[in-house]
Amino acid sequence: MLPTGFSWRDYINGPGLYLGDRLIANAVQPSEGALWRLTYGVRENIPNTKFFSCEAAAKRYAEAWAVKWEARLRAWYTAQIALRERPPEPRGNLPTPEMVAKEYARRSGRRTKNWWLKSDTAPMPPPNQDDCATVTDIAPSFAAGSD
Repeated sequence: MLPTGFSWRDYINGPGLYLGDRLIANAVQPSEGALWRLTYGVRENIPNTKFFSCEAAAKRYAEAWAVKWEARLRAWYTAQIALRERPPEPRGNLPTPEMVAKEYARRSGRRTKNWWLKSDTAPMPPPNQDDCATVTDIAPSFAAGSD
């Protein structure tokens, strides 16, 4: 027998055990003829899983588990309700991500077009023509057009 406030309702592929509006356990039969998988303690980061031959056995186990841990489950549910009803924290004068990005762009000068081409140093002088090798120096036979 389920304690007050607990109820079985439909959940995806099978029944789900709820405390108020929060899912705390569910039973699923992955495919026809397969074992029923009961996942309980869904509220925790590491839920527990047991396998049963029929849906009734999975439900009986989940109900016994809910009776055993009723006080802890109710404390968790009360904390969840309190978190849900708490108003959001005021932001105050904290900058939003958009404000931070805009200020970064302003300080780095990225508002101008082609900001990466902007340079504080003088442009590089053209290379000295005397230092460059010509095509005739590298391959005179190709430059002369001989085969």
